[in-house]
Amino acid sequence: MLHDSFDISSMYKKAWLIFTKNILVFLALAGLIVLANLFFVSIGIRLISFILQIGGNAYLCASISKASLIAISNSKPTFMVLQNTKEEVLRFLIVPIIVFIGLSFGTLNTALVFLVIPITALFLPLPFILLNEKLTVVESVKKAFRFGINNFCSLTLFVLLSVLLCILGAMALGVGALAAMSVIFIAMALIYSYFIHSGQI
Repeated sequence: MLHDSFDISSMYKKAWLIFTKNILVFLALAGLIVLANLFFVSIGIRLISFILQIGGNAYLCASISKASLIAISNSKPTFMVLQNTKEEVLRFLIVPIIVFIGLSFGTLNTALVFLVIPITALFLPLPFILLNEKLTVVESVKKAFRFGINNFCSLTLFVLLSVLLCILGAMALGVGALAAMSVIFIAMALIYSYFIHSGQI
């Protein structure tokens, strides 16, 4: 059963307002993600670089996702969101792995790069399901996938617009990219919250 009923523009507007109220925390978290990945890529040994990327992104993705859920509940996130438990980080390892698989399509064949967007759409709420619901990792992935299938058109459009937002942000001297990343995470949390409250997830 397809739903596709949320208003993307209103999600971005709300996300922007929430971001402006918590700008320091979100810019710092987004900056950590970028700096960590630049550091990991700079490591010459590929296997070590890959392991650090997966682990580091799992840790930081958990932190910014947690901050997003706190912010949309009208509370102020702090840098305490960086205090992730070992269990949270281990659960979040699946997120960068799925991202890596999606990006691999583009590196195997440039014609397949367009598959990255729909693959991302299919698993969009996964970080928030992992944080907010007491499910196993496998059950969380299945639930995110079902949600992605049921709302595929809207989520694909959201991901496409988010990619464009990141490109525009990157043109604004880098800081815009950090702001764009933050707004996208907050908007993702809002979308997840919207479907939770409407009983569609």
